[in-house]
Amino acid sequence: MNVSKISDLKPGQVATIPLTWLDFKDRTFCIRKVFNLESIIGSIQATGQIHPVTVRVTKNGLKIISGWRRCLALRELKAETVQVSVTDKEDVECHFLAASENFDRETVTPAETFRAIERLLEGGAHPKDLMKRFSWGKSYSYAVAKVKEFPQVVQALDEGKFSSFSTAVELAEKLSSEKVLDKRITAHAIERTCDHSWAVKDIGFHLKRELEISQRPSGPPKQQDLYMDNDSEPKGFKSNWKPMWNIEKLQAERERFTEELKKIDHAIRTIKFGGILQKPIKKSV
Repeated sequence: MNVSKISDLKPGQVATIPLTWLDFKDRTFCIRKVFNLESIIGSIQATGQIHPVTVRVTKNGLKIISGWRRCLALRELKAETVQVSVTDKEDVECHFLAASENFDRETVTPAETFRAIERLLEGGAHPKDLMKRFSWGKSYSYAVAKVKEFPQVVQALDEGKFSSFSTAVELAEKLSSEKVLDKRITAHAIERTCDHSWAVKDIGFHLKRELEISQRPSGPPKQQDLYMDNDSEPKGFKSNWKPMWNIEKLQAERERFTEELKKIDHAIRTIKFGGILQKPIKKSV
C-alpha cells in the first residue's frame, strides 16, 4: 500500500514509503555501532526487501524501531522506497522489539547483548520480564550492574575482546568479590581472560595471586611468582599463567641489588684493612 504523507500512516499498517521519510539520525533503538552490510546488500539485490521495517511516527519523521540493517542497506543501494510496518507501542515495548531481532540472530555480539539489556532496563523494562522473554541463567539487571562497575570491562566489551557476554559478567563478579581497585590488575585480568590464558572457572584463583603479589614489599620476585608450583594450582588446572613482572623491572631490580652488594663489600674491606675487625677471643680451657 502506498501513502502520500506520513500522517496517513496508521498503527498496524504495512506500507511502501519514500526512504527519505525515515529519520536515520535518531538511533534510540539502534543497538549496533558498526554494521556489516555486505551480505544483506547482496540479499536485497537478489530478492528485494522481503521483511518490512518496524517504524513509529514522530514529529521528526519515522523513527526506526527494528530493521536498521535493511534500512542502511537500502540507503547504500540508493533505493527510493522502503516497506514499513507501523507501530504505536511505548518505548519499553519498542526496545523489546529491537532486542528480539538482535537476539534472534546468531551473529549478535557480547557488546550488543550488553547494550540491548542496558537500554531495556533504562527504558523501564522490569527484570522479570527480561527473564521471561530472553532465557539466561542470571538476573539481567544484576549482570549489567556488575559489568558497569568496571569501565575497563565495558570498554573491552565495546572493543569486541570478549567471546561472550557471560564471560564479561563472570570476570566483573570476580573483580568485585576480590575488591580489585587497581586498574593495572584489572587490565591484566581482562587481557588474560580474553586471550583464554585464564579459564573462566579459575579467574578468582588468578586474581588472588595477582593481589598477593601486588601487596608484597618491593624487592625481587619470589620463585613461586615466576613459576607456579603444580601443588599450588587448582585441581585439573593446566597453567598458562604469565607473571606481571617484566624483563625491564627484573633488570632494574638486579642493578639496584648489585649496587647494594658493592656498598656492603666496600664496607667489609674497610673494616678488615682498617684493623677494626677483631679476632674472636679464645675461651680458656
